[in-house]
Amino acid sequence: MERAHKVFMIVFAFVAINSIFVAEAGLSLGSTQLRRTAEVLDGNSARFKLLLFNAHDEQNLHITTGYEAPEGWSVSIDPSAFALPYREIGDRIYEEGYEFLSTGLGDVKARPVIIDVGVPPGETTGSYDVKITVNARRGSSGVAMTQSRSYGFTVDVLGVPPQEESQGEDPQEESEEKESGESQQPKQPTPSPPMQLPQNNEPGIIDENTTQLREQTEQQIGNLTGMIISNPIIAPIALCIVLFAFLALRYFKRI
Repeated sequence: MERAHKVFMIVFAFVAINSIFVAEAGLSLGSTQLRRTAEVLDGNSARFKLLLFNAHDEQNLHITTGYEAPEGWSVSIDPSAFALPYREIGDRIYEEGYEFLSTGLGDVKARPVIIDVGVPPGETTGSYDVKITVNARRGSSGVAMTQSRSYGFTVDVLGVPPQEESQGEDPQEESEEKESGESQQPKQPTPSPPMQLPQNNEPGIIDENTTQLREQTEQQIGNLTGMIISNPIIAPIALCIVLFAFLALRYFKRI
């Protein structure tokens, strides 16, 4: 009975060590959502952009994406799957496929992900929600760590107004009333095109969203840095090694 108790204690120590490793193994996926809403006509598409960066984890993060959209809508994500390597904060060397995100801590190299949302022709006027999911994975399949984030977008469609039920009116009278109403009503102004996203790949993003992007990114990088500083992995590992050695010595001493 005593030997079984000792074996149980050793197994418990291994489980505790493994649990600490899992708890400490957080991923450092950083992201910034440039725009959350867009107005489009039915039959056209809206474009959004995400900026993803890895400023703390020196291992590659393997990124995959997914989406949820209204029935009949099309969603294109480019790129939809890729590796996100570590890029040091303040690195100002130009690199193809990256954009510079300006923060108080320095420029961050971020990988842009372009999202095109297609609205089908004849879609009813209204606001529709689209959700993009980004999954980050690090390590092999046996000990992989994963992180998932969701980003919500709203598309305001200027399309076909909801149809009202007919009350049995004469089709000819209804047509005359429609023509009369159209002649009296002023034409609706053509909606302005969606905001153009910044396309230059130079250090710092300079547009009307700079302040908001700077605050979002500084907060996210600060949270990631605080997570690494406040949760050092050395102390828990040392504590577990001491606990394991103590239990092992007691076990072999009493056998």
